[in-house]
Amino acid sequence: PRGGALTPPRFCLEERRATRADDGGVADCEYFVGLEGGLVEEANGDLLCCAWIAVLTSDGASNCARTATFTLPPALSSLVRKGIELGRADDIVHGTVNSKQKGGTVGTLTAGQIDRTLYYKHAAVLALAPFANPRLHI
Repeated sequence: PRGGALTPPRFCLEERRATRADDGGVADCEYFVGLEGGLVEEANGDLLCCAWIAVLTSDGASNCARTATFTLPPALSSLVRKGIELGRADDIVHGTVNSKQKGGTVGTLTAGQIDRTLYYKHAAVLALAPFANPRLHI
């Protein structure tokens, strides 16, 4: 992801460490899941949108998976390059309000065929797959 974001496994570990430092009972969970969405700039200048989901178990095993990736249209890319957050850029270009709390960019660009929930669902299932079928992942 853009802006020096942590890689998924490292993000998950850092979040877990922070949770342990300020426990609140969450640090003793069986699975700790980190989600990081962002933009990746291609060599040709295109901005690709994707997200990572990382899972860390209480015994230290980990796995991660990525969502589908899509290219941002030029109108969105231009605003993001000017420092405007993607959700706000969506609202400006498409005349919506708070789209990031609804279908997100993927929902707007697919006319609702894929919303944020569905977009992340497959990656979450894949990130958890080794723990659902451990004998296949030895």
